[in-house]
Amino acid sequence: MALVSSHSAFAGSISNCSAGSGDYSDAPSSYGTACHDTNRWQQLGNSDGSLYGDSIGINDNNNIGWTSESSPNAVDAGDNGVSWATSSDGITWSNFNQSNDLVQGEFVKFQVDVTRSQEGNHKYDEYKLWLDWFGTGTFNELDLVMNDKWMKDEDSSGVAFTGTLANNFYNNDLGAYNSPDEFGSFFSSAIQVPIDSILGELWMRARVICENSLNFGNDYQMLATGYYHQGEVEDYAMKIVNDVSAPSTAILFSTVLLGLMVRRKKRA
Repeated sequence: MALVSSHSAFAGSISNCSAGSGDYSDAPSSYGTACHDTNRWQQLGNSDGSLYGDSIGINDNNNIGWTSESSPNAVDAGDNGVSWATSSDGITWSNFNQSNDLVQGEFVKFQVDVTRSQEGNHKYDEYKLWLDWFGTGTFNELDLVMNDKWMKDEDSSGVAFTGTLANNFYNNDLGAYNSPDEFGSFFSSAIQVPIDSILGELWMRARVICENSLNFGNDYQMLATGYYHQGEVEDYAMKIVNDVSAPSTAILFSTVLLGLMVRRKKRA
């Protein structure tokens, strides 16, 4: 059966995040809306099975692994692609989950899970994470905490596939066979939480898209807002707290001042 290239599958129901059946971001409106038509070739998280890919036909809205939306939701149960671990010293780490509080001055690492189809004529799937450390209510490239590409002919460790698969999986863009690996977990380096970050709730946005989606606007750069045909967006409300084991600035200042007064009395 002849397959439809992911280059030419643009039959989705939305085109500018205004309405339609797709996937939407969920952070407050000040952050701007992100949206996607279809996750048939790539998505965040681990789906219940292989993505449909091209072989199901040209109906892009025949998706699995997410709940189709017509507008942003306050809470999205499908946000399962990103987790994080924390550390007070950058050596001993908590388990990766979605409930770890971040602590000013301490460390965090992110895990991004990606599921992709074996099919597709694009070179790579790209994922990005933005985190609004200072509570500006927007996302920009200064907020970027993770960005990488998963090449279609590589496994999740970056090793190029050298075998031979059915012709269905030959990638004309790469001139090679796509890797059969459909799931990968990717990890950021240790990141120190800014000591002057906001306290309380902050928002993080994660996106994965097909390289071909970059061909349509934005100068081939994936942005935190706006429409991309393929992929998925997930927003997370996280929490930053003080290090309760460390003395506050006021207490520390009072302790130093008291020490100076005692020294002066002794000298007198």
